[in-house]
Amino acid sequence: MIRWIRRLNAAFGASFLWLICLVYFTQGFRSFVWTAVSYQLKDRLKLSPSASQFVFSVAFFPWSIKPLYGILSDCIPIKGRKRIPYLVFATVLSLVPWLLLGLNDSLRSSRWNLTSFLTLQNIGSAMADVVIDAMIAEAVRFERHAIVVMWFGGGK
Repeated sequence: MIRWIRRLNAAFGASFLWLICLVYFTQGFRSFVWTAVSYQLKDRLKLSPSASQFVFSVAFFPWSIKPLYGILSDCIPIKGRKRIPYLVFATVLSLVPWLLLGLNDSLRSSRWNLTSFLTLQNIGSAMADVVIDAMIAEAVRFERHAIVVMWFGGGK
């Protein structure tokens, strides 16, 4: 296991590996927060199961259009970069709504405000997921190419 981690570190760099771990950790950690959202909808806002499901459906819609984020980041570079600016934007977009909802009780107490902020948060999370997947695919393709060149001389 340690040898495998050292090989990954040598191939991709520690900062890239930490970035991947952080993004996927936060993706998994979100389930704890969504449990609290369920209770907020049921206990504080007194929504029916169908109304709660509507909020969840709207809030999770951004995950249904993930290919658009990939097309956007591939076709419209920001300052010449395809991935990092989108990852930074997505991170801010997924963090700020949670902070605002956590700090402002009135935002949590309105079904429409809550739905809007949860939808924005999911846009950020879905975009971050797409961008980090693309970064991994690029890094693996580059690493695989480097191995082929190293072993076979790259056509020389």
